[in-house]
Amino acid sequence: AGDVRREDQPGEPADPVPGRRLYYEALSITPGRARVVLRAAADLEIRARAFGGPGGRELRFWGAAALDAGDTLTYSLPLVGDEPSLTFSWEDGIGQGGALSITAERIPHPLPAVEGEICDLAVTSVAWTPGSVRGTVSATCAARLDERMRVSTAVGHELIGVDAAIDSPVDAISGTLPLTDGGYTATAALVPGGQAAFTLPIARGEALRSVRIEAALTASLSVPMPRLVRLTRHPARTDTRTRTVNLLRPGTGRTVTRTVTVTHADGTRHAISAYLSIPSKVITRHVSVSVYHPGHVRAVTEDRADLARDRTETVALSFDVGADAAYAAMTYPSPAPDHPPGTHRALIPGELLGWP
Repeated sequence: AGDVRREDQPGEPADPVPGRRLYYEALSITPGRARVVLRAAADLEIRARAFGGPGGRELRFWGAAALDAGDTLTYSLPLVGDEPSLTFSWEDGIGQGGALSITAERIPHPLPAVEGEICDLAVTSVAWTPGSVRGTVSATCAARLDERMRVSTAVGHELIGVDAAIDSPVDAISGTLPLTDGGYTATAALVPGGQAAFTLPIARGEALRSVRIEAALTASLSVPMPRLVRLTRHPARTDTRTRTVNLLRPGTGRTVTRTVTVTHADGTRHAISAYLSIPSKVITRHVSVSVYHPGHVRAVTEDRADLARDRTETVALSFDVGADAAYAAMTYPSPAPDHPPGTHRALIPGELLGWP
């Protein structure tokens, strides 16, 4: 804020009267907009200007208003470019003027954002009022994460493992948002997929408040584990196996006829027949066999349950916002008393020019 003298009337200009005529009692920042609540400490005519664009040199808003002492006025102004600024010039009832400026370093624009592995965080609003800084932080969080770990794929006769990045669903995300500004601290809870509101109590008075947010995030994962191959080595061996074998010899029978010639004196001949019979029988034998088994490794696959893992990270955001002094009504000095008009009287002879 500043004061200047005005010379609208001829003659000696009036001395400037020091003192604040204009304050801002709230400064709220959202993407692309600034909301400023002004309060007049005296009767004022106000001209509001917003500058932006390249280097903050382009006029992006102009407005005018009149305020009585103690009245407030709210402006919603554009924030454009890398160095936006706001200027509120004033002229008071005694013809003196000045300006209240909110420069780029006192305006958190653009609002800070940071990309994390678990969540991307962005400050979506900041508001200063006497005694506090308030705002919101949005969190866009991952639904799946790659969990890097050493995985055993086979155990037993051989132990085989690989380094793998396993695509894993995120079961839950939690976190806190600790805020600091000098010796002042506060904590807000993270809202995954939403916006967390915070309030940081601070000292009153004109200052540049530097707020830092360090988010501590934790993601709970269910890591799907691949099937496990269990290997068992079987050495070469020879087995002797003995078995009992029963064989049935079936029975059989036959009639056999033979002609036998017996010489008699009279030449008589005789035929002799006989029936031959062989009964059935079970024949038992014990048989031994040698069986050779070559050496080999047998593999069996097994299912494994999902592995519960926690992933943590810390990401930081910071911003500066300007705070104004506490409002105080302007007190003008009492006007100088008027000098009484001169009086005339007749001169006595001998007093002319003080001569005797």
